[in-house]
Amino acid sequence: MGGLGCIIGFLRGRSSVSAPIVQKRALVASGGAFLLLFLVALFYLRQTTVAGSSQSYLYLEVGGTLLSFCYAANALVRFRGTHDRTALILAFGFVLSGLFETVGCFGLNDSLASDALTLSRIPMGWMVSRTLLAVLLLAAIAVDRYMPTARQPSKETAAALLVVALAAYMTSAAFLAAPSAPVAHAGNLLSRPWDLLPAGLFLIAAVCFWQRLKSDKDKKGSASLFDHSLFIVASLNVVCHASAAFSRQLFDGPFFLAELTKTLSYVVMLSGALLDQARLFEQVRSMAVTDSLTGLANYRRLISVLEAELDRNWTVRAARTARSASCFWTWMALRPSTINTGT
Repeated sequence: MGGLGCIIGFLRGRSSVSAPIVQKRALVASGGAFLLLFLVALFYLRQTTVAGSSQSYLYLEVGGTLLSFCYAANALVRFRGTHDRTALILAFGFVLSGLFETVGCFGLNDSLASDALTLSRIPMGWMVSRTLLAVLLLAAIAVDRYMPTARQPSKETAAALLVVALAAYMTSAAFLAAPSAPVAHAGNLLSRPWDLLPAGLFLIAAVCFWQRLKSDKDKKGSASLFDHSLFIVASLNVVCHASAAFSRQLFDGPFFLAELTKTLSYVVMLSGALLDQARLFEQVRSMAVTDSLTGLANYRRLISVLEAELDRNWTVRAARTARSASCFWTWMALRPSTINTGT
């Protein structure tokens, strides 16, 4: 009886737990399970001979570069319409990151052609582009949080260019001034500890974006798809560089897992931006034909409906006229003798 009473008391205590605590526990449990599966997959890829080819790596790099350029163009359109400086900074950041990755691809291709490629060498373009993107994510968060919107696109563009230029210069100078080039040490557990730097920066950015999503939820406001995509992109890049830190050499299993995760983050970023752009266009179209005070259709909507009805009526009348003419000419073709004799 005592044991049964303990079980009943435990169940009652569990039922009295509030919903936020249960959600927090479920989130922690799912995060722990994901981390365990991720580490198991990393060590499996590290111990097996699963590897990719240099051509697959070049294809992924070129695809990621094209996706980053597409997102940059979309982000500039978003800034033009919404004055969102986060999108503006990220647009320049993705352009620079794509350029660095393109230069790195050409350098790697030349090394492959000359048979001078060292598999333990970490591409400098990888480190510079990834660290630069992480720094610019943090810069965008800081600008959005601590600087009010000025509503002056020219000054905001100049300020964003200055932030991007400073971040690019400091990141490039830091890696070029390093005493030795980054090299993978196959005998160590963390073969590429250099990748822990961008992983930590992306982790801080993911935490900041999560807090912003949580604050929007607490304020009874719905966060946009763009904000959710930023959080997912930062989280995927944490996974990317955590995988790269266990890579023993180029083109092995953890290295290609990092490349696939990076490309997936570009796909998520571009998809979230496009979907949110479509939502903004639909919102602007609805505001253009609806009165903001009463919610009723305005004069512009009336004119649009009248034009649509007139076009539909003209189309119906034209179809009826064409059908009558076809019937008349069919009748004339079937009774030529009657018409010629006048009967």
